Amino acid sequence: MKCLISLVLFIKELSTTMDIGYVIVSNEIIQQGKRIVYFYREQPINNDDSGWRFFSGEENQEYVDNPDNFAMYNATSIVDVAPEVAEFLSLPYPAEVERNVFTDALELVY
Repeated sequence: MKCLISLVLFIKELSTTMDIGYVIVSNEIIQQGKRIVYFYREQPINNDDSGWRFFSGEENQEYVDNPDNFAMYNATSIVDVAPEVAEFLSLPYPAEVERNVFTDALELVY
């Protein structure tokens, strides 16, 4: 347990010091508490944007097409929700990560 707490604190510090910019997250994750199943990094749209986009994997096209279903957060916020994403946040774009349905681990797919 002590090691897990140390790891979470290290990941939070890493995300804070990375200063990668904001991330865009589906409301299903932050507001409804669903797990991150898929995320990708595209070219940022401005200097404050990291390019990272996070999804629960349950969003349909109609949901995704509505910008009101997403919000911007700093990287620390997403690491607070899902510490396992921190190891991927320094990847350059383009990048895609998804949760393996068999192992439950996040894996780089592109």
